[in-house]
Amino acid sequence: VHKAMVSGGYIRQKATEDEYGEYWEHEGPVEVYDHPLYQMMQAPNPFQDLQTLLYVSCMDLRTHGMAYWQLQFNQNALPFQIYSHNPRFVTPKFRGSKSSSDPSQALKPADYYDVNGQTSGRNYRMTLEAYAESAWKQTLPMVLRFQMPDQRDRYGGGYGPVRAAFEDETLNHEYKALGQAMLENNGRPDLILSPRGDTGGWDPETRARYEKDFDRFRKRGRGKPFFADEDIRLDQLQWSPVELALESLDKSTRESIFFILGVPQSFGTKETNMANLQASDYLFMSKTIRPMLRLRDSILNRVNA
Repeated sequence: VHKAMVSGGYIRQKATEDEYGEYWEHEGPVEVYDHPLYQMMQAPNPFQDLQTLLYVSCMDLRTHGMAYWQLQFNQNALPFQIYSHNPRFVTPKFRGSKSSSDPSQALKPADYYDVNGQTSGRNYRMTLEAYAESAWKQTLPMVLRFQMPDQRDRYGGGYGPVRAAFEDETLNHEYKALGQAMLENNGRPDLILSPRGDTGGWDPETRARYEKDFDRFRKRGRGKPFFADEDIRLDQLQWSPVELALESLDKSTRESIFFILGVPQSFGTKETNMANLQASDYLFMSKTIRPMLRLRDSILNRVNA
């Protein structure tokens, strides 16, 4: 099998020609147990199993927008071990200038990678070549780089949905801090009480009397009746549209995070039913999970091409 896509315990085989010239064609997923890629995926390294490797890689993709696998090849130029590295600790490096008329050279993500990580309280440093040449002059990918789409850098970038949600929440946090400062400052009154007509204002005794009268409406006194003994004018100040918009941020935070992560809204509310949950589960699997599996499989095909 020259091209394979690992999906759980199955390998999706394409029509290929074997070493004897015979042509084989398989329909759908075929369960196999002796394929080198399948065997390697069952025990990718001495410290991780398959599910752990896939879980942390998916978490890296959704958080950082990229994931890195370091491949170990045997003497037959077949991969036999995979080590995942945290994208936070991986730095792409280049030798010389990237100026070239060859797009495969000018747009490649890196010549090698510096890894400065931590594990079990210990620091470690590694230098990983992006590609190596086997004894049969084959170009072997020593580092697999999984990447989420990034409009700012299509070939070397990676923009994860969790990062987008974090930046969106950071902006909301700034707005919330602004609203809190406005409430704490309270640099304007809630209402303005003034005499009608051309009286020229109140004398100090009248003003003090009205201030004392309105003290009754603070805290638990809100809603009590007020009787004026003269012709007065009462103007109530309203919140501005910007201040009202700050109040609605809390309502939109959860919805925006669900949307960014591709999670249906029905997963986060009690006002739903079984039909909606089943439909949402199908959409989540087909629109969010399946594209990530296809991304993973297409990268793995590079090793087995």
